[in-house]
Amino acid sequence: MRGLDTRIMLAHARIAAVIAGDDAGDEVVAGFIKAFECARLQGCHDGQVGVFTPPLLFRGEPDLLGWWQDGRESVAELAEVGAFPGCDDSAADS
Repeated sequence: MRGLDTRIMLAHARIAAVIAGDDAGDEVVAGFIKAFECARLQGCHDGQVGVFTPPLLFRGEPDLLGWWQDGRESVAELAEVGAFPGCDDSAADS
């Protein structure tokens, strides 16, 4: 099911944060970062294949939805730049 692994990662990170409490360190933060990176990658993938709706399991999670949308927008921006006929990066290398 699309988005299930990412939603589980986020749940694990939240549980780890509660257990660690004030002692939460880099490992807990890394759990959140991993979940949000996976949401963004899902958005990138969805953008590449033309999927316009976020995974159902991201519903109710503004952070996951935002990172998914960020991934979709990144793909759209790259496609726009690549499709622009006047774009020539060779001049920037000199």
